[in-house]
Amino acid sequence: MDIAIVGTGRDSGVHARWISECPAFSVTAVACDRAAEAEAEAGTDGFGTGTGEAGTVGSGRSGSGTAGSGAVGTGAGAVLDAVRTYHPHAEPAADALALIRHGRIDAVALTGPADGHGLGPARDTLVSEALARGLLVMCEAPLARDRSTALRLAEEAHTRAARAHVALPLRENPALRHARKALAEGAIGDLLTLDVELHDGAAGPDRTAPGRRAAGVLVERGTHALDLVPWLTGTDLWEVASAWTHRVQDTPYPARETDRPDRGGDDIAQAELRTVVRPARARVTVSRTPAPRPQLLVTVRGDRGVLHTRVDTADGSGLLTLATGAREAQQVFGAHPMNPYRRLADDPHARVGLTPGFDDGLAALTLVDAVLTASGTERRQGSVPGNR
Repeated sequence: MDIAIVGTGRDSGVHARWISECPAFSVTAVACDRAAEAEAEAGTDGFGTGTGEAGTVGSGRSGSGTAGSGAVGTGAGAVLDAVRTYHPHAEPAADALALIRHGRIDAVALTGPADGHGLGPARDTLVSEALARGLLVMCEAPLARDRSTALRLAEEAHTRAARAHVALPLRENPALRHARKALAEGAIGDLLTLDVELHDGAAGPDRTAPGRRAAGVLVERGTHALDLVPWLTGTDLWEVASAWTHRVQDTPYPARETDRPDRGGDDIAQAELRTVVRPARARVTVSRTPAPRPQLLVTVRGDRGVLHTRVDTADGSGLLTLATGAREAQQVFGAHPMNPYRRLADDPHARVGLTPGFDDGLAALTLVDAVLTASGTERRQGSVPGNR
């Protein structure tokens, strides 16, 4: 299957590596705006791994920051070079829309920001074109710049019975998958509380263009953390009870020395959720305050025990601890790429099931928007000005 990567972000290198791990897939084209990429700084909308590699959530690899490890530099040439590390025959394309409409491709991976900066058309326009052509689509999370756009895309995908997916790599983590299975089997009894904490002190605000404000930790990481709540518990009937966001790092981050400083969005956000079908509560915390390693902590309490999961989001390793009464059992998981393309490779023609679809992306963004509303935070063009 021939895939085109369309995006101006550093996540392109991570997607290129993921695709290279699937022998049936190959990247044959890369579309990114050279002028916009030339202005790009080291920031990214994705989850910074703290390893020097492109910073998408759960990139599942530690590296030295060299081209061989999939690191991506600042310009369009660097994006192309990173992709060619894994796909040496990938060709550059200047017009993303033309590539999607007329390129000799079977699928498209949209890795740029949801507001489409640097790509000409907004990303949702590119997604709609890809769906209309019948291409397999993989979108970096969040699915769209707002819930209404995500709803429209999900409806288009449903109407066309499209192969439309969202990259939510934490769902591929073995420790989390074992935790989900244990919960479904009633290992700790009825659910009482769920705590999700996602931290990465290495990633700074997105600084990809002069005057473009950072999306903030809630949108960048909260999409992935909030997605875990319904996925782990098996119910999507969650509502936001309260939320707050806060900016900690009040240091200017200029894209270039000549640009106006961009102070970024929120650096820490927390939300409390409740279900409408059972007396259960959830708390989700996301932050980019200083931490030794990017990590995910999940603690689930039931009426018969506690399940605790710790995941290193830089390399995908994890530790699962199950405590029931006086008994405690641990399971260690080694490094894992958390590659969302592998399930697609198993059955590239599947429309539903194995890989998160647009409905999942819509559900996650719906929770993000509810948190924004509850916290009194306004999003503008994908940005979240943090409360102070």
